[in-house]
Amino acid sequence: MVDDTVVDPSPERPMHLRSAFALVLLLPLATRPSSPVPRSAEAAPSFAEPAVSPDGREIAFASGGDIWVVPSSGGEARALVSAPSTESRPVWSPDGSRLAFISTRTGDGDIYVLTLRTGALARLTFADGQDQLDAWSRDGRWI
Repeated sequence: MVDDTVVDPSPERPMHLRSAFALVLLLPLATRPSSPVPRSAEAAPSFAEPAVSPDGREIAFASGGDIWVVPSSGGEARALVSAPSTESRPVWSPDGSRLAFISTRTGDGDIYVLTLRTGALARLTFADGQDQLDAWSRDGRWI
């Protein structure tokens, strides 16, 4: 049974959960242009795996295989790590001074740590397969 929990409690026209799912499914069809769009206009940046800094001032994210950071209040993003390889899964250290991420620059996906103040980059793992990056320990000594 589908839950009819109210998503928009507007008394004039409540939107039920069932209606929201239909909207999500049909929205891509309704927003497609009627004429073909030039290929260059179709390309749009992608933003994945956002990570908010411990102080809340910045958001690190993966886009185009690189690691970027943008002020959480809005503004221009700047690349932190850019290489021919694919970088993903940025994770801030508890004190915000370092950013761990996964990179395919040496194979299937090793964990690297970027020291933000100096720009120093250190490879932490040397596995044959892709490593899993979840979090830092509270004291920032372990990943």
